[in-house]
Amino acid sequence: MKYAIIKSELGFPNEVLSNLAEALRNKELAYSASSLMQTSLDQISETVNRAIKVCLAQKIPVNEHFKRVYIVDAETHEIIRDWKLSRLGYALVLLNGNTENPLVANTQIELLRVLL
Repeated sequence: MKYAIIKSELGFPNEVLSNLAEALRNKELAYSASSLMQTSLDQISETVNRAIKVCLAQKIPVNEHFKRVYIVDAETHEIIRDWKLSRLGYALVLLNGNTENPLVANTQIELLRVLL
């Protein structure tokens, strides 16, 4: 989903409009890579990077579908790196994930069943 940044003729600073556009983009990032993959952070990062490369190859704006976030574990106080994903980002991560993950394998098979 694209949100054009409109130049302000109403006296609002461009920063306000930029913040609004970012908030609208963030609203679309409803999925979490860590909850999706339930695997090591390194594997998640590799999978997300492959999904991002797909977007780049197709000239799809990456910032509309992927956002790196940091979460603090309440028990260990450890900072955990994660990714927020749009619906397209979620699907691309599933399609590019480790096929030993049952969710990834099932998604790939179901997609092929629909297409074939």
